[in-house]
Amino acid sequence: MPAVIAWIVRLVPWLLSTVIGDNVLRFAAGKVLLTTLFLVVLPIVLNNFMYDLVNMSMSMLGAQDISGFSGAMTFSGLTAHFLLLLKVPDCMSVMVSALALRFSLNMIPFVRV
Repeated sequence: MPAVIAWIVRLVPWLLSTVIGDNVLRFAAGKVLLTTLFLVVLPIVLNNFMYDLVNMSMSMLGAQDISGFSGAMTFSGLTAHFLLLLKVPDCMSVMVSALALRFSLNMIPFVRV
């Protein structure tokens, strides 16, 4: 009888340490795996997804026939000389940049513009 009690006394701590040790190792391995997935794999997958999305939209836009429309105005001769003399392209560039900045700042909810 004392041999059975001694065996149980040795078996219970071994069983508890085995179960707890396995759970701790499983928890640590899960954390390492999830950390690796979130830091390495997820950014790559999201980057590829965004690239494919932009690539599809650009290919659809490129397939459209808009050959008759040009957003750029072209001037020649005396008109071009006066526009360059008055620096109209530089002024337009500054104004469009300011409008884009204003629009971007309006999108931030806690910034007053």
